[in-house]
Amino acid sequence: MREKNKFDENGERYRLIFRSAPLGIIHFDAVGVITDCNDVFVNIIGSSRDALVGLNMLGLPDERIVGVVKKSLAGETCIFEGDYHSVTGGRTSAVRLIFSPIKDPDERLIGGFGIVEDITERVRAHEALEVKNVQVEQANEELQATLEELEQANEDLVSARDELIVANERLYENEQKYHTLFENSADAILLMDGRFIDCNNQACRLYGIPREELIGRSPYELSPETQPDGRPSREAAMEYVSKALGGTPLRFQWRHLRGDGAHVDVEVSLARVLVRGKNLLIATVRDITERLEAESRISESLAEKEILLKEIHHRVKNNLQVISSLLSLQSRFVRDPSDLAIFTESQNRVRSMALVHEKLYQSGDFTRIDFSGYIESMVAELRRSYGDAVGHVTFRIDVRDVRLAIEKAIPCGLIITELISNALKYAFPDGRKGEVRIAMHSEGPLTVLVVADDGVGIPADIDYRKATTLGLQLVYSLTGQVGGIIECRTVSGTAFRIEFPEK
Repeated sequence: MREKNKFDENGERYRLIFRSAPLGIIHFDAVGVITDCNDVFVNIIGSSRDALVGLNMLGLPDERIVGVVKKSLAGETCIFEGDYHSVTGGRTSAVRLIFSPIKDPDERLIGGFGIVEDITERVRAHEALEVKNVQVEQANEELQATLEELEQANEDLVSARDELIVANERLYENEQKYHTLFENSADAILLMDGRFIDCNNQACRLYGIPREELIGRSPYELSPETQPDGRPSREAAMEYVSKALGGTPLRFQWRHLRGDGAHVDVEVSLARVLVRGKNLLIATVRDITERLEAESRISESLAEKEILLKEIHHRVKNNLQVISSLLSLQSRFVRDPSDLAIFTESQNRVRSMALVHEKLYQSGDFTRIDFSGYIESMVAELRRSYGDAVGHVTFRIDVRDVRLAIEKAIPCGLIITELISNALKYAFPDGRKGEVRIAMHSEGPLTVLVVADDGVGIPADIDYRKATTLGLQLVYSLTGQVGGIIECRTVSGTAFRIEFPEK
């Protein structure tokens, strides 16, 4: 009678492990009909257990899945990874499937089982990293070779994660099936009530100690005194166990000590189960040492790329400042006022471009520039350039939360420089007092720029689109370069309004 109770208890235990496993698990018979599945699989598919049990997978419209099922029923272990659209739930998810055959003691195939993992978040993380790589590549072609190393490191990380994905729980209708699932999991699985009361073979391999020495010990007894975050292991372990026993599923990183004294970094999942009226915990422990090392290598590589990109912006800014200084030196030998004005305007344009790279270098964000501070700095530069000649002109700046990518920022900065310079040269003759207003804001997907003055205005017989001055020709050309449209109003002064898409 005692052996039967133990048999029942073990069977119930393994069935609970099957139900509480962190991965989706299904069992199907020799003709491909699903006979059982756990709740995780139901959640991944987005359906219901009633709709799934009894479903013949050989009749699914997805030939890839049908092919995997057929191979497993032919005696092969098959792996599938990709998008799957559920016919019962209507959900499309990125999944990884491992299908294997099940044979009886006489080696006759009686069905199969599958382990299913939702890898959508991992795919999104991979896609986000690729977007980051593309942004860095677009910023400067000189980083291309280094970015290829980063992409290779990312592929290595994905490969390392794939190696950590395991087939860790098999479904059987009796104690032997669940016992096989428990013992052949690639993750360490332990049953505990605060102390370990059962474990699988992988747990013994992970901790490097035999089962009899593992049973009866507490998690913090197999840990260093403190965790990497500085918390005492005993205090942290007791807190996690208390929360999980209270019904809160947990997943967290932990550092354990092997029997030989070596450290091993793991990811722990805790889930509460009820066994014969008593709350117990199932702990699934996965070695993530290689994954953390790969993530560390990628973080270090990204930091190196940002340092290189920052140095490039710094050098471009310095080179432009050298050009500006050369123009300033050359202008000292110019006697004709009109020729001197050409040098001054060219110097202002170079400063406008250099200022973009300086702001990117100072901000730490190498993809976008805050235009509020940029315009204030540019106006100060123009004031210094024109000196006392514009002392009678005041500026009013109204820029609201506008951040532009470098390919938009440089032409936009040149447009503002030309329009302000044009106003300072022509709008306030003979020392006339006045105001120049620069406004910039977002309207949905568009950025709106307004440069206006209350000066004498453009003569009615002049079409700014056909102007012969280089400044207005540049404004019109640069507006087209950023994909924008330009309007000019000449009532009570001159006002240019430019709209262009942010992206």
